[in-house]
Formats: sequence, C-alpha cells, structure tokens
Amino acid sequence: MKYELDDLIDYISRRFVFDVINYPELESATDQQIKLFAIKHSALHFSKIVGRLAAECEVIDHGTEINLAALRQSTSKSLMNTL
Repeated sequence: MKYELDDLIDYISRRFVFDVINYPELESATDQQIKLFAIKHSALHFSKIVGRLAAECEVIDHGTEINLAALRQSTSKSLMNTL
C-alpha cells in the first residue's frame, strides 16, 4: 500500500503544480513563499470541500436522497488535498 500512496502523491504533485503558469501571483516568489502559498491554497480547498459536504448533509436532513456521487467526489478531493 505504501507504494500505491507514493505513486498517488507523485501523480498529484505533477498534476497540481504551484507555479507561475497556474498561479500568476507567484511570479517573483521565493521557494518559502511558494510553500506558504501552497499551504494556504490547500486550506482554501479544504474549506470548499467541507462546505460541499455540509451542504449535502444538510439537504439529507430535509429528506433529500443521499447524493453518493457528490460525496465520493468530495472525499476524493479531500484525499488529494491531504496527500
């Protein structure tokens, strides 16, 4: 399982790069500033995911059917952020 997680971490780090192409404000950023930006940006994504999960749970409380596809998507995005 360790190698599978390592492969996933490698894929994510290649797919979601914190560089000037994806984030123009990093134009003159130092390595430390890029690292801090990545941490902050990941936290923003976690907040979005938690909000989506809360929205799904809230409508279930009102009798709506569980949207498993939306829950799976949020869970997978959360895992990607974690790794």
